[in-house]
Amino acid sequence: MMLRIFWTRIRQTIERHGSAALLSAVGAAGSLPRESGARIVLQSDGGFFGSIGGGRLEYEAIAAARAALAAGGGCISSSR
Repeated sequence: MMLRIFWTRIRQTIERHGSAALLSAVGAAGSLPRESGARIVLQSDGGFFGSIGGGRLEYEAIAAARAALAAGGGCISSSR
């Protein structure tokens, strides 16, 4: 059910803002505030829906996604 909500948000964001970014936590180790599979939908104006856990990791992921949206491209990034 949650995944359907994210795909709906992506569609709505693209319709309203022209583009969107999807950030996903694809792996988790140790004690983390969110599980693997946590997601964020980022709008080109900086607004977002969801969370991958907050803190520095989320801040850096959002910053990289904002830069990719501003450049009109995509990116795949990894952080450990």
